[in-house]
Amino acid sequence: MVLNFLQPCFDIDECTNDPCVALATCVNLPGTFECPCNSGYEGDGEVECTDIDECALDYCDTNASCINTIGSVECFCNAGYAGNGTYCENVNECEQDSACQEFATCFDNIGSFYCTCDAGYRLHTAQVGAADEDVVDLCVEIVDCEVKLYKSPYKRLIGKIFRRKIEETITLGPRILSDKHGKL
Repeated sequence: MVLNFLQPCFDIDECTNDPCVALATCVNLPGTFECPCNSGYEGDGEVECTDIDECALDYCDTNASCINTIGSVECFCNAGYAGNGTYCENVNECEQDSACQEFATCFDNIGSFYCTCDAGYRLHTAQVGAADEDVVDLCVEIVDCEVKLYKSPYKRLIGKIFRRKIEETITLGPRILSDKHGKL
């Protein structure tokens, strides 16, 4: 037998026979081939490729929710944080004009914030609708009612009772304090 060394050798493209599983991509190499699994999958590529649970690998930021999907992952920053989910940073809600209502001061903390009523104001919970959840907290001015009852031996006692009654019946209208008779 005579060998002809002048004839070129040709590589056989093994990928034309689809040797890889559906979730892998065939890569033809000189004299061989490889089947790397697609992004988001792991395995040998010739027998199987299985989904990688990126959530178990701490793919998302610690201040994010992780949802493993087929071949991928979705990360969402938690409330009080902003970013793309793989990186989340605290949002300073106090920089937003609507963080606290009027007559209140905003305090930012990590992932949240809180409001406190300014000096001279107190917290008042008001029902703004028929449903139980239609409730808002407002800062209302502290009103000091004093009743002067002249020529009465009971002026001190009646004044205390009247003051308590006024405090119990104060309701909040559109930024106006009134008693049950519409006057204060």
